[in-house]
Amino acid sequence: MKNMLLASAALSLLAACSSPEDRDAARVAELDDETIAGIDALIEEWAQCSARGDEVEALKTEKKIRKIADAHFAALRAGMLSGAENRRAVSAAAIGFTLDTGVIRILVELLKDKNPLVRSNSLLALSRIAYKRMPAESVLPSLEDDDPYVRRMAVICLEKICGVMNEKNIVPEICGMLTDSDPGVRINSAKALGVIANIEALDVLVKKGIQDKDPRVRYNSAIALARLKSHDSVEPIIEAGISEDNEAVLRELDHALVEITGKDWKGDFKNWKKWWLDTKAKKQ
Repeated sequence: MKNMLLASAALSLLAACSSPEDRDAARVAELDDETIAGIDALIEEWAQCSARGDEVEALKTEKKIRKIADAHFAALRAGMLSGAENRRAVSAAAIGFTLDTGVIRILVELLKDKNPLVRSNSLLALSRIAYKRMPAESVLPSLEDDDPYVRRMAVICLEKICGVMNEKNIVPEICGMLTDSDPGVRINSAKALGVIANIEALDVLVKKGIQDKDPRVRYNSAIALARLKSHDSVEPIIEAGISEDNEAVLRELDHALVEITGKDWKGDFKNWKKWWLDTKAKKQ
């Protein structure tokens, strides 16, 4: 027993005397390549489930990631700051699943990392933590990142921050991204504006969103307009519906009109236009 106590004391003393760098190196070593690859695969699986709207499987996978991330928290924290780029990127993404607000400062610093995957994964983590004291101003520069995937994640992150902090000054920034050169950024912007549902987004959604060359942008912009429920968008939606040739977009444009007006012309945009003209004439 005495020898065991002496050994324990010696180990404690050794740990106390080791430098922070030594301790971080030991923590990084705790995560071998196989564990990192396993976490990376789970995050990819979670992303795919989320993208296709499979909430049940996404939640199951999320729980698996969080269990592993909680068990290796110190190693992931150290891994974000050192090691190979892939290790930093996976560590940054995984630690967001712990929802620990203590890593926000580190994640914000990683938004300046030279590797775009590290930057985008750090934004993913920040969007998951979405804490009420999240520094929105630290995320805004990422909207101008050279990498489109970083910009995509920046929009998602700002949407989450806006939802938690009710920062309406973020809305114009997201509106501006609806003219980005990357369609994925524009899609995320339209989705975000639909979630935030701020009337300030009306102008860009009718002038840019439902006029976009990408049907996915038009589709999500129509959903956003349905949530805004502004009568000022009725005429632009009708005109967009008359010229639209994508069935999915047409359904959402029609749904938006039903939501806004309470009428239902069963997807017949010529009848929508006739009704609208008659309605305006009666008001004059």
